[in-house]
Formats: sequence, structure tokens, C-alpha cells
Amino acid sequence: MTILQQSVGYPVARLTSRQSKALALLNAELIQDEGHSNNLSLLELETRMTEWLDEEEYFCHAVLHRNLPVSYCLWREEASHIHVRQLFTLRNYRGRGLATKLLDFLQDKFAIDKPLRLEVLASNKAAMTFYQKHGFELYAHTFQKKPNPQA
Repeated sequence: MTILQQSVGYPVARLTSRQSKALALLNAELIQDEGHSNNLSLLELETRMTEWLDEEEYFCHAVLHRNLPVSYCLWREEASHIHVRQLFTLRNYRGRGLATKLLDFLQDKFAIDKPLRLEVLASNKAAMTFYQKHGFELYAHTFQKKPNPQA
């Protein structure tokens, strides 16, 4: 991190569907890192992101470096909470507090009187540790039974 970045930080910006291609690339890396079973292509991820953002089903805020998103948060407001669908930082930018910056931004600007809620895959221990370190508590368990291939 440069001295300038340390003193002024990375900017947070709201992204639109114009950035769907860049967000799809980050989403693909998130899927890979967390070991998710999602097998959508980059084009399908981009299309899904475009639809979510154009229809305002979700909003996206990102930390930018040289006008490119290096960490992003995809979220929406529910009646009882703010649902974080995706939070991700590129591998080369981790450890700089960027995801924390996005969570703090979301809490300060949009979740003032509502809790933040998100899901983490059971196998993603690093994410669980990160969220617990940032004050998140276990809220629910989701169970899944895989289909029977003999059926």
C-alpha cells in the first residue's frame, strides 16, 4: 500500500450494471475461493449481476483502486435486516481492511437501525472467522441433503 493510500484510503463507490463484467470476474473468484457449487459461466454471472443491479434487486458498493473494483459488497434491504449477498476482496488486496471498510460503510449508511445478515458456506472457515472477528454472531443453520443419484 502506498503512503497516499494509507493516508486517504481507497474510495468506496456505488457500482451499476455498467460494471457487471468486472463484478462477474470478482464473483467467479469468490465462487472459487469459497468452494461454492455454482457453475455459472462468466457470461451468466455477468447477466445475473446486470439483472440484479438494473432491477435494483441488489445494490453494490465497492472499494476502488485505479477506478477498478478490488473489493465489493452486494446487498439489499429487507424489512427486518440488511442482507449481504456477496462480500469479496481480490486475493492481492486482502489484509488491507477493505472488506471491513465496506461492512462499516454499509452499517453506517444503510443499516443504522437494522442488523446486517449474511450466509457463509460451512466449509469456509476463513470467512466465519472474519465475520465473528467483526461482531457477527451465528443466527441460523441451513441444512442441505444432496440428491440421491440412484433415484
